[in-house]
Amino acid sequence: MTAAYMTRACYLIFWGEYRGEGHPHEAPPSMAWPLRILAVGSIGAGWLSAFGFHGFPNWVSFDVEGVTREVIHEYAFSVPLAAISLAVALIGIGVAAGYYFRNLGPHGLTRRNGPARAGYRFLEEKYYLDKIYIDGVIRSIQYPIARGMYWFDQHVIDGFVNGVAFVSGKVAGFVYNVIDQKVVDGAVNGAGFTAEESGGILRYIQTGRVQQYAAVLFGAAGLFALILVLTTA
Repeated sequence: MTAAYMTRACYLIFWGEYRGEGHPHEAPPSMAWPLRILAVGSIGAGWLSAFGFHGFPNWVSFDVEGVTREVIHEYAFSVPLAAISLAVALIGIGVAAGYYFRNLGPHGLTRRNGPARAGYRFLEEKYYLDKIYIDGVIRSIQYPIARGMYWFDQHVIDGFVNGVAFVSGKVAGFVYNVIDQKVVDGAVNGAGFTAEESGGILRYIQTGRVQQYAAVLFGAAGLFALILVLTTA
């Protein structure tokens, strides 16, 4: 089975109709050479035991101190079993190559036969397990939760935020219209008006004339002397 579908994959990739976008190109050397080295190791590592070299299992095994592991016994290489496995793989490759490269076998069966088309559809949909899981499990749980969270976001969280904004606007309007405009500005304007009126009164006294200042001084001294005489008499 693996040999057959890998042959199909090779056919679709290298000889099938191009279904991608852009222009395919070879990988740069920085990517190609590591893949080539890995390919050589992948092909050659399995043949080491066939030629009597048994050191490869020791390279890929490791022991952790203090941890006991189950010992898996290594079986000897069997030529008959290897030949049977190789023959089965070649049969799978041959069947797939004949079907795809030589156009042998029943092509278009799913278009002509209803049960075959239904079976192909069943396999294409992966036994409908994804559809059952998505529609029956995820959406039945996810969608109600999502709708509930959306309602909570729109009505509770947004309502709280909008309420805070409304209250903040009202408080800011009260502070501006009453406290700032009437109290603070009123106090400032009152202080300015008092200072202005006091300055107007003082302008009549502070004329800059020495004679007027002397007259006020002598008048005050005379008034003080009169009060002193009256209080001591």
